[in-house]
Amino acid sequence: MKRTHKLFFSKGFTIIELLVTIIVIAILASITIVGFGKWRESALQKAVQSDLQMAATAMESAKNFSAGYPGSIPASFKGSSDVAVTYVQGDINSYCIEGTAPASPSIRYYIDTSQGKKPTAKVGTCTGGVDVWTANAGAGDGSWHSVTYGNNMFVAVATSGTNRVMTSPDGINWTARNAAQANGWSSVTYGNGLFVAVSYDGTNRVMTSPDGINWTARNAAAATNWNSVTYANGLFVAVAISTSTNQVMTSPDGINWTARNAVVKYGWDSVTYGNGLFVAVTIGLGTSQVMTSPDGINWTAQSTPVSAYWTSVTYANGKFVAVAQASTTAVMTSPDGINWTAHTAGGNQGNWFSVAGGNDVFTAVGYGPNRIMTSKDDIATWTVRTPPEANYWESVTFGNGRFVAVSSNGTNRVMTSTAQ
Repeated sequence: MKRTHKLFFSKGFTIIELLVTIIVIAILASITIVGFGKWRESALQKAVQSDLQMAATAMESAKNFSAGYPGSIPASFKGSSDVAVTYVQGDINSYCIEGTAPASPSIRYYIDTSQGKKPTAKVGTCTGGVDVWTANAGAGDGSWHSVTYGNNMFVAVATSGTNRVMTSPDGINWTARNAAQANGWSSVTYGNGLFVAVSYDGTNRVMTSPDGINWTARNAAAATNWNSVTYANGLFVAVAISTSTNQVMTSPDGINWTARNAVVKYGWDSVTYGNGLFVAVTIGLGTSQVMTSPDGINWTAQSTPVSAYWTSVTYANGKFVAVAQASTTAVMTSPDGINWTAHTAGGNQGNWFSVAGGNDVFTAVGYGPNRIMTSKDDIATWTVRTPPEANYWESVTFGNGRFVAVSSNGTNRVMTSTAQ
């Protein structure tokens, strides 16, 4: 009789069936583990954000009972056991706190009130906002006098140096460029698809560039000391710091310029545009240190609350703000360019050269004991910040989510600060 051999598993599962079952179980287990991990991650993120908001509430409550924000998170704040909230930096006017989940180091959120907005948890760590500035080398040996932002590019010009133009896509990494002429380039702006710079000396006292890299010399309307240029409402407008006959010139294209008369023969140091008006300020002492124009051609003198060496004016966040040198009352503000209010500068003193605004924050730079000051929301209150280097900071602008300032001296002649 023929005998047939049967495997032990003939009445159960085959080896292949068992392997398939094990693989399916492993897949289901991994899905369960991944799903739990994602749920756990999401729960921790929400816990960190929630604890940060509670800590911010405690900070606001503490501020209401003292002269400003405390220098640490109040003891009244009780956080979750899975979350760590840390006070990173700040002063009586602002603070930055961070929240982390020790069980998941990749989870990091922060609240930075110096960024001028309602305290809201954001992904990342305290970047400093307008509190902390970082030094950058810049490019070349230029005595940098002005910086602007346009067409996704920062452009700075210098009054002296081998390369008197430099450009940067982010305000941090800079490339040296050749100016059209070796003039003392004092100001640069962007408008109508063109960068335009003006100079206080040289044969051709205007140069233009479509990209900030290649520059062409242009004839100014007069051979005077052009110190500031702006663009708005289809017109480039420049003002001169000398007391010559024509202290204003205008151009629709940055190439062809026409001389105009200022309302008073002062040294007009800075010009800007906002609220339907061109507004210029002067370093010449007197009662009418502001002039305004709806068209850049016809100007009207305006009174100032104090007489000071007004060096810079800007318009942002629905306000005009001007700063001055060598004065305790070194700030004045206006909603319309006509009616001005004086304010005390940060640190009660300073030689302020430039002011810019962005994202509800104003920043001024200069030299002396106080070289950076900022103001948010309440423009009557200014706070001194610490610069990365004690340079003569000549100009500041805002673009691409950060403030960028340039200097006429020092090892690192650029500094940047984030304001989101």
